[in-house]
Amino acid sequence: MDELLIKNFQLLLQKLRDVGEISEGKYLAVCPSKYGKKHHLKTYINEESIEFDCEEGCDDSSIIKGVGMEQYQFSVQREKQGPYPPQKNRKLAKIGSGKKVSWFSSKHSKEVLEVERYVYRNLDGEESFSILRSDPKDFRPLNPDGHLDL
Repeated sequence: MDELLIKNFQLLLQKLRDVGEISEGKYLAVCPSKYGKKHHLKTYINEESIEFDCEEGCDDSSIIKGVGMEQYQFSVQREKQGPYPPQKNRKLAKIGSGKKVSWFSSKHSKEVLEVERYVYRNLDGEESFSILRSDPKDFRPLNPDGHLDL
């Protein structure tokens, strides 16, 4: 079995709540996709991927998002995928004085400078993305990889 897939499965089990083994290699936990409604999720690993079976029928992408992981971590096909979909014309952030980001604002037709940064974190406290605010007022997303997109 793929070593990295096993590590990702162990990471998933750490991120889930109220995990219990129900049979060899199969686990039951609280589904992370709907926090207000407590229902169960069965998860297990096979040769190719990490699988889910939610009693409420939640889709895999909402479960993966709920634990703060990425789709590519759940399959041995990950070398064909990446954490971000390939995009053309991704703009790398320009970092100026005081580690502030500047960008061209089409709204104001000029270069603007970050005055405030709103950081959004996943359940583990790691930065997921930031929203930058400028003066005059405009907003831009900032990805942890340094690109001005989500």
